[in-house]
Amino acid sequence: MALIDLEDPAFTHIADALAEMKNAGIELDESSVAAAIKLGRHRVSQKNTRVRLPKAREQGDGAGIVYYIRRGAVIKIGTTAQPAKRFATLLPDEVLGFEPGDRALEQERHRQFAHLRVGLTEHFRITPALLEHAQALRMLHGEPDPAWPTLGTLQRPKGRKSLPSPPAPSSPELVTAAEGAHQCGIARNTVQGWAHRSLLQPVGKNDRGMPLYFLDHVLHFAVYSRAHRRTRRTV
Repeated sequence: MALIDLEDPAFTHIADALAEMKNAGIELDESSVAAAIKLGRHRVSQKNTRVRLPKAREQGDGAGIVYYIRRGAVIKIGTTAQPAKRFATLLPDEVLGFEPGDRALEQERHRQFAHLRVGLTEHFRITPALLEHAQALRMLHGEPDPAWPTLGTLQRPKGRKSLPSPPAPSSPELVTAAEGAHQCGIARNTVQGWAHRSLLQPVGKNDRGMPLYFLDHVLHFAVYSRAHRRTRRTV
């Protein structure tokens, strides 16, 4: 994984190529990872797609922001130029704070709080230091816009089918059901249940033949399932 640049515009295609190789029984060594990188970049050039930050945000001075949102027991540090649209997709429990900035500042914050990072994701463990940092940003840049979507402003439907499909992973980190459950603070049989219902799709197997899943996808369902249980308790 050290060979893969997470900021590569072809990252999603590279991750897809790696998953295809694992499914085909190809050992992921240095040469095969290099081949996946070339294949991913080739697919990007064929489709003529480029990953770019949006040029404008809905409100403010037209620049992007680095945001701090709580999702269950973790805080996600990300960047966007369209916070209302981005949060409608992520549906955080709450927006803790934000600061003007772009990808460079986001990466600086990731390095600053690297000791709290959950795997290779953009999620970080909650600590007093990180919460104090978000509080300082609110004092410096103001409170988050109350119009930005959060779980508290969304009426979620009842039933098990309310869990939405996960977005493309932002990290190539793969975990077993047990490992994903441990990192996300949930029961292993919960993760296995998502896999049984085909909500969580395996992308390969480890050396012991255990199915592997994107950690981002496990975390996605963990966040939404917590929100669903909370909604049911209030009905």
